Amino acid sequence: MKVEIRIEGVIEVDDNVTEEQIQEAVEFAVGLNGQMAIDNPVGYDIEWDKGDVEIRIKED
Repeated sequence: MKVEIRIEGVIEVDDNVTEEQIQEAVEFAVGLNGQMAIDNPVGYDIEWDKGDVEIRIKED
């Protein structure tokens, strides 16, 4: 079985953070990327201000 997952949410980051750094941190946090730069200012422990997860089961 395959499951489609969509995550939508809001996090707070510093003004000087790039989109690439945000994407890297979020992908790392949800397990899509096994590596993250040590100097990524977003950090390892993302705190979500609000969020939503949608799951849809895909028929094979």
